[in-house]
Amino acid sequence: MRASSEPEILRPGYAIEYDFVNPLQLKPTLETKLVEGLFHAGQINGTSGYEEAAAQGLMAGINAVLKVRGQEPLVLDRSQAYIGVLLDDLVTKGTNEPYRMFTSRAEYRLLLREDNADFRLRTQAIASVLSRWMCTVSFAGKERLSRTFLTA
Repeated sequence: MRASSEPEILRPGYAIEYDFVNPLQLKPTLETKLVEGLFHAGQINGTSGYEEAAAQGLMAGINAVLKVRGQEPLVLDRSQAYIGVLLDDLVTKGTNEPYRMFTSRAEYRLLLREDNADFRLRTQAIASVLSRWMCTVSFAGKERLSRTFLTA
């Protein structure tokens, strides 16, 4: 390629610079406010981590399917999940720099633990038809066992 035979470095760079969609232009479902049915997830929303991109992809995908099915969207509250904190921060506060989800951003971080995620999110999962019957049955057993320990 002749065009790149004599490259010239104009300035050293640390990271790739990119434009992003202002996350204030997104609904809590990650659907754009301007184009109905268009959902954004990942770095385009101003985030910089793989975990943030995965969380957004999960929620945007779920909400895209629910929209196509004509069902209510799944929006997690800040008190329910770190994903709720992430999305709420993005769509209500926006960001001027690449956003990372730190546990310190969550007011309910002592309650947002992996060992109680099924208790916190089961109702939404069942309502959104995201959990299968087996998961519901398995959870019912865990719930009974937990109540046994709590009352003993």
